[in-house]
Amino acid sequence: MGDTASTLSTSPTTSVVIVVGMGIAGGIINCLMFEEGLTSPYVFTNKKGKKSWNPGFLTNVFLGITASFLSWAFGAYELNWERQAGICLLAGIGGGNFISTYLKKQQLNVAESKAAQYLDMVVDDLPEESPEEVEDEVEKK
Repeated sequence: MGDTASTLSTSPTTSVVIVVGMGIAGGIINCLMFEEGLTSPYVFTNKKGKKSWNPGFLTNVFLGITASFLSWAFGAYELNWERQAGICLLAGIGGGNFISTYLKKQQLNVAESKAAQYLDMVVDDLPEESPEEVEDEVEKK
C-alpha cells in the first residue's frame, strides 16, 4: 500500500514532532470540546490555607501528549507519518480516557493470564479417574 516506503522515511525526529505536536493539539481540542475552554494556570489558597497550583489546560495537554505517545509506542510507529499523525491526534483528544482504557485493558489481560494459570493448576490436581469412579470410591468410604 505504500506504507513501507513512507514508514522507512519517517525519521525519529519526525516521529517525535508527530507525537508531541498531535498530543498538544489533541489536548487543546479536548479542552475546547469537553471543558469550559482553555483555563490559564493559576495559584489558589485551599481550605487549609495552603497555596496550590492548578495547571489549567496544561493538564489536558500533558495527558494528550502521554496518550499520543502510548498510541505511537504500541503500534502507530509502524504506519506512515500521515496515519501516525491521525492516530496520535485521536489519542491526544481522548487524553486521560485513552490512558485509563488502556490501563484497564492491561489489568484485564493480567487477570485473564492469572486465571488461566490457576485453572491449569486445578486441572493438573484433578484425579484422572472418571467422575463415576470417584463417586464409587467416596461411597465405599
